[in-house]
Amino acid sequence: MSDTYIIEVSSQPAGIVVRDPDGYRFFAATHRFNRLEGQLFRNAREAERAAIRLASGEFKLVAQCAFSSWRAATGAASERT
Repeated sequence: MSDTYIIEVSSQPAGIVVRDPDGYRFFAATHRFNRLEGQLFRNAREAERAAIRLASGEFKLVAQCAFSSWRAATGAASERT
């Protein structure tokens, strides 16, 4: 098994993943994939799927999801006056 993989999305470079003791760490090739920079994945395929989701607009950060869940649970609304 290799220690480094190139991740591409639609034949364009997204970044590389490098094996470390905890999994595979992502390093972005372009600003488009900076949200994945430094994230740890179980394997290269998981990193590739995350890059594809990010490129298609489906990717959400865990903190954003948690905040949305909190707002829904508490009934908090972002009203502008």
